[in-house]
Amino acid sequence: MGPAPSRERRKGAPSLAPTDDCCYYLTLEKQVSAGKRAIERAEINTVQFLEFLAKGGEFEDWHNKAFVVMLYQRWKEWYRLRIAETLGLEKKNKVRCELMGEVRQLGHVTIHDNGVVTERFSAPLLSRIWGGIPLGFLFITDEMVTALMEQLNAVLVEVG
Repeated sequence: MGPAPSRERRKGAPSLAPTDDCCYYLTLEKQVSAGKRAIERAEINTVQFLEFLAKGGEFEDWHNKAFVVMLYQRWKEWYRLRIAETLGLEKKNKVRCELMGEVRQLGHVTIHDNGVVTERFSAPLLSRIWGGIPLGFLFITDEMVTALMEQLNAVLVEVG
């Protein structure tokens, strides 16, 4: 049997530790220049931490927005290309899907507009799937992602 694994945190790795005042502190030490290190620290109390992770909490929204952005990127960079190649098309932009066009807009709102839906946003298919998309901050729930995935499983792709 070898030596017991070290319980020490490797240098520069983030640590999450409770303190006596029921707060969690995330501390990250990083190199900022030759010979100089900086420590970044964020704090959240236990109640906030559990609310963040709870069903319907902020983590659910963050995770689902990241998923929607990844979903569109996968369509744009992989699926469209494979469909075009399979059909012998010279350009992947000949492969179109109205629903994925709306998912693209949703990704744009997430990345460029900080998740805030404005009057410029138009997504009739997503509105129908989700029962409307109100103006203002968009919170994407697990149920919304499930409904989107059900529609994508039966999606029609236009070629030409």
